[in-house]
Formats: sequence, C-alpha cells, structure tokens
Amino acid sequence: MTTPNLTQPVMIARVPWPAHKALAVLAAVVVLLGALVLTASHQLAFALSLTGGMLVWWTFAPRLPHIRSQ
Repeated sequence: MTTPNLTQPVMIARVPWPAHKALAVLAAVVVLLGALVLTASHQLAFALSLTGGMLVWWTFAPRLPHIRSQ
C-alpha cells in the first residue's frame, strides 16, 4: 500500500483543493451527518454552528507556516 501524496491538490467538483482543505471539508461533512443522525433539534443547531465555524476557519484562515505553499 502506498502513502497518499498530500502535496498534490485534490479535485472536488472540478476545483483543485489543497489536501489539508479537502480533508477539513470531509471531516466537517462527517461531523454534520453525525449531528443530523444523533442529535435533537436544539443540539443540532449547536452542532451545525460549530461545524460551520470549523469549516469556515479551515477554509479561509491564513495558512500555518508549515503548510504554506512555496
């Protein structure tokens, strides 16, 4: 089995995404689906806001120095 190359962009909806952002989107979707299945309505609102905040931060926050593209 080979190790995935996280320096290559990942294609999502025909748009190349950096690997760390693609992983963040995947994690946010998994958390969101888990929240939809496992929570009541007031807990769902909290989970949705938390997931949305995490997704926005991961997508638009300045990159950390060790992930910054050259």
